[in-house]
Amino acid sequence: MDVHDPEPGTTPGTSQPRPAPPERTAIAAAAARSLAESRRRAAARERCRITHELQDLVGPHLSSLAAHGRAAALAARDLDEQSRDALDVSLHAVLDLTETALADLREFVSGLRATPGARQQG
Repeated sequence: MDVHDPEPGTTPGTSQPRPAPPERTAIAAAAARSLAESRRRAAARERCRITHELQDLVGPHLSSLAAHGRAAALAARDLDEQSRDALDVSLHAVLDLTETALADLREFVSGLRATPGARQQG
């Protein structure tokens, strides 16, 4: 190799790499956009999967707990006043916690669904 010959892949007279031809730059940019879109779609699918799994696993249990709490409160009407009052306090705490958990679950799930692209399936 002659002292005046540039290194392969460098611009003559410098040690700087040669700029990529425009078509290679355009291809690389398109590939980057495609990769970003693929990642966005994968994240959206994962959010949908988590949303459905949460609803399927937790929602029915919380709804059932709330229904049983209401039924117990209705049944407590037949107890003596002191027992009814004690049970009423506990049942109201259970109902409040259950309703709060359901509201939190709904808010969380709607937040996942509201995330841009979360409804798209790819």
